[in-house]
Amino acid sequence: MKLLDTKEGKFVGINAVDLIVAVIVLFLIFSLGTKVMAKPLTFSGEQMYTAITAYKKLESKGFLIEVNIEGKWIANEEPFMGKGLLTDTKAGAFKFKSEDGSVLWIGGSMGYLEDVAASKIEFRPLDEYVAAYELKPMSFSTYEEFLGYFTEFSKNLKAEHLLLSLDISFTNPSKTAQELSNEFGRLYMLEYYSLLPGRESEVIFRLKLAELSELQELNVSATKVVIGGEERKVFAGFKKEPDKNLLETGGRYVLASLRELQ
Repeated sequence: MKLLDTKEGKFVGINAVDLIVAVIVLFLIFSLGTKVMAKPLTFSGEQMYTAITAYKKLESKGFLIEVNIEGKWIANEEPFMGKGLLTDTKAGAFKFKSEDGSVLWIGGSMGYLEDVAASKIEFRPLDEYVAAYELKPMSFSTYEEFLGYFTEFSKNLKAEHLLLSLDISFTNPSKTAQELSNEFGRLYMLEYYSLLPGRESEVIFRLKLAELSELQELNVSATKVVIGGEERKVFAGFKKEPDKNLLETGGRYVLASLRELQ
């Protein structure tokens, strides 16, 4: 058998047109496979704006994003390696919170105004899937009742994580506003919190992506706990694709997949 038969239009006995189609199919399969297996959530220090865009896209869907950072301290150019949580951005930089509570600003490889110039940024989102639910304003007689409601909510969905974005009001709390602020400040899996104006007997905090298991560590009692605010959302996180029948037990939801957002 000829390797190339020009008269019959065959190569190794295979019709040339069929061969071309087979090559195209194999190329598409390879391209898709490499796209899925690539690491699109790893960025170089020159890709800071791309990384910030990716962070904002994921964060808006309820993904809490841990990162591994490699780079150097800008002050003395000593090597830097750290693991922590992304909590905010500004022009060309990330706000980075480490597990010990310290906060740094991470710039790109050419950064000079921040604390660290990054050469590599690896996103490690807490979950692969996130189901977002809208909440109605709710009132609880105690903080324990508030925690119990969302613990049951998480249990019914079989979620690995439950993240809350809402305003929480404590009436006659056992701690001052400053003491409560200090407690929130010690939490790691909490993207953002701030103290809001309230009445004399009331302390209000705005929380963004606060993880339920860490809220359970908050040592406070109150005669009333109310959740409100313009944004009242709960985000249920999963390592694997969740059962949609279980998701429906929480009400209307929107499911986001990490792979689809990459």
